[in-house]
Amino acid sequence: MSALLAARLSPAAGAARRPAPAAARPLHAPAGMRAQQQQRPARGAALRAAASGDGHAGHAKLHDFCMTIPYGGLALLSGVLAMALKASGVGLLLLGAGALISAASVLSLRSWKGGGGSAPYTLACAGTAGWVAHQMWLRVSASVAPVPSGILLALSAALAAFCVYNVAAGGNPPPARKPAA
Repeated sequence: MSALLAARLSPAAGAARRPAPAAARPLHAPAGMRAQQQQRPARGAALRAAASGDGHAGHAKLHDFCMTIPYGGLALLSGVLAMALKASGVGLLLLGAGALISAASVLSLRSWKGGGGSAPYTLACAGTAGWVAHQMWLRVSASVAPVPSGILLALSAALAAFCVYNVAAGGNPPPARKPAA
């Protein structure tokens, strides 16, 4: 924030906002618009400089296991509930998916704590959640318990998208370093 304020108050920033000579202006833009276009690079550079202190540069904003562990528990609970309601097919699907996602999540957490990469575990969670989303889509399309299937469809699709984002963004953020005493 202070870098942004300093960039706005410096004399060089004021000079960057002055309109260019008529010969340097493009012919297709009105004069007021050209002045705004000249401001944007300086403002964007100041914003990038202020944002460069982001501790998540090169990493996702959230750890994969922060989402996959609760989802795995929800899938397991949904599987148990489905089995209790005599829907053994979907119950077994959810129990298996919940167990697989929970195991991959715990392995991802252990790998992260050890300083290793967790992309294979995150991709396993993404694939499993995507498969559950597909199965729930088939159930919603067939009008078989559309509300609970629709809820699981939305959650599974969101988790699969999050896991893909996590891997594409560079993986989990590194553990916070403890200050030296």
